[in-house]
Amino acid sequence: YFDMLADTAETTLTSLKGGIPMKEKELFNGLSFDELKAHEAKHETEVQDRWGDSEAYHTSFERANQRSKDDWETLSQEQMNLVKPLVDLFRADVPIEDERVQAVVKTNHQFIHTNFYDCSLDMFSGLGHMYVMDERFTMFYDKYATGLAVYYNDAIQHYCIKNS
Repeated sequence: YFDMLADTAETTLTSLKGGIPMKEKELFNGLSFDELKAHEAKHETEVQDRWGDSEAYHTSFERANQRSKDDWETLSQEQMNLVKPLVDLFRADVPIEDERVQAVVKTNHQFIHTNFYDCSLDMFSGLGHMYVMDERFTMFYDKYATGLAVYYNDAIQHYCIKNS
């Protein structure tokens, strides 16, 4: 999950720095299996250093090893499909407290929990903070609309407080 987000963020950075422009349709495309695996290899050391000793990492690793190429590509596209409603709500200036925003956040939380690792509210809150503290993740979300990473983090923090 972290690798997939970081890889898309790198593509976005290239686009924003004058590289190949991304079309709206491309923004919501999932990554291919080969792209996912190449990105995973590229960031393996960082991921190991940051999360290698955690239970979440081990759970995610075990689940990942059980997936086929098609499973990975489907999962990647599902993740992109979960971003689109958030973008639409953000562009419509819907407040983070709105039940529609919170429903999207809940769906994303469940997606991570079901597909990657047991994601407690504390972990989900930490992910939200990472989306604004790590420029790669900020760029991943802000490629859709400037400020989306902050909006999503704020919505996650509200969700976590409301559900704790």
